Amino acid sequence: MLWCLGLCVLTFALSGWWTHVAGETGRRLGVLDLPDQERKHHAAPTPRTGGLAICLSLVAGILAAWGVGEVTGLLPGFSRPTWWMLGSALSLCAVGVWDDRFGMTARRKLLWQIVSISPFVFLGRPAEPVMVLGWAIESPWISSGLILLWLVACSNFINLLDGMDGLAATLGMIVCLASGGLAGWNGQPETLVLAVALAGSLAGFLLHNWPPARIFMGDCGSLPLGFLVGGLALQASAKKATGMTLVVPAVLLAVPLIDTSMAIVRRKLTGRKIGQGDRGHIHHALRDRGLSSQQTLLAVGGMSLFAALGAVAATMLGNDLVAVVSAVILLGVLIGGRIFGFQETMLLTRFAETIWRIGIELPRLIRIRLVSLRFELSTARGELRFWHKIIRRARRLEVQEVEFLLEPVTPGQSPVQLRWQSTKQVRPVAMTWETSATLRRDHGGLAMFRLRGYSSSGVMPAAAAELSELLVTLCRVFPEPIPEPLPEPRPELGVIRWSAPLTADREQAAHSIKDAA
Repeated sequence: MLWCLGLCVLTFALSGWWTHVAGETGRRLGVLDLPDQERKHHAAPTPRTGGLAICLSLVAGILAAWGVGEVTGLLPGFSRPTWWMLGSALSLCAVGVWDDRFGMTARRKLLWQIVSISPFVFLGRPAEPVMVLGWAIESPWISSGLILLWLVACSNFINLLDGMDGLAATLGMIVCLASGGLAGWNGQPETLVLAVALAGSLAGFLLHNWPPARIFMGDCGSLPLGFLVGGLALQASAKKATGMTLVVPAVLLAVPLIDTSMAIVRRKLTGRKIGQGDRGHIHHALRDRGLSSQQTLLAVGGMSLFAALGAVAATMLGNDLVAVVSAVILLGVLIGGRIFGFQETMLLTRFAETIWRIGIELPRLIRIRLVSLRFELSTARGELRFWHKIIRRARRLEVQEVEFLLEPVTPGQSPVQLRWQSTKQVRPVAMTWETSATLRRDHGGLAMFRLRGYSSSGVMPAAAAELSELLVTLCRVFPEPIPEPLPEPRPELGVIRWSAPLTADREQAAHSIKDAA
């Protein structure tokens, strides 16, 4: 294994020197990350060309290993997947260079990521089944689609997490070392060489990127790094007998996976774009708790190391559940200790509760709407049949009083008022509620209704919305001119009386509503 150490030292030295050169080049070309008052708090404009040094030193190390192997036979040869992986990584590096220099929309960048990674997925590797918790996906198209989705996601995981000095490189180095260990265990020398070479390149870059950083990785480094660590984790965990597995790679990248998932939940449920940056990432949460940059980096690195050890143990024991348990423990500590992800979990829980309530209430709301529609289409509207339906429904619900007031348009007619009041006694502990509305009818005149009731649960009941919908329909379709005299309803369904004209305060409120509309 001395050749592993030699390769790591070579890429470390190359990356350390070329990172210095890349920093000077970035300053001369103006490829700088400028500080702001929101998310970027570094002291001075900093070049973001460090990814070029990482990619170049990796390619140089692989070419050196290939040359030594060809001459001496001490190192393994490289097959098609390795070269295609390097080609896709260099293509992503070029996409990142363009984005760092000229900028790129999120959709266009995602499109170019797919274009860059697709050759490796569909041309550079044999079609293999994918295992997910013991379930085998045999279809080559489905398995290749899942692998493409995984690699594109990994590229974005690291890109989104690259918001603090040294963080992306540290996490990438931990994943590379764990992937190298898995590759050695599963007898995959090519993957081991790639992992060792990339780990050395990241270590050399960290000489300049450790807090406080003198150079940033930029998209030209984070995009290919995410792809490479995702691909290495996938290749290293694959077994000849069963094929690739997605569980172990997902746990290897548990920290960026958790961070990105929480960012998507947080931004989507608060009405922001998914690609819009914020200060809600895991390193921001740790910094807000008083940790320094170095302490935060070590803490996040420790979390990643814990997940990586769980993934390695799962591979050695041949049981993916070990990896799942380690990831669940990590997530539970973060959320349960309110270190990170607690607010996002609460947001997601409330969103799920809302969807559940909508699913429960939707049939009832559809039924109420159909009742209203049937009444609107009915030819017998002047016999108070719809009012009777409303009162029958109110008697079954926690409603104490229903009042309906109509001002006619026809000259010489007086307003009419329908009113029902329950005889039930309200418990002292119950919460009372009241809602009212004044509407202008399509053919003129004003209509007003008022509902009053109680709630034993302490929240506004569904009865308020249900009866309001029915009363709005009654306001809209009550016949004009008003028949005189109105048929007298049964006593239990309310009373009818001719009322005085609309009071000044009601009329003023009605005109205010009209003006606002």
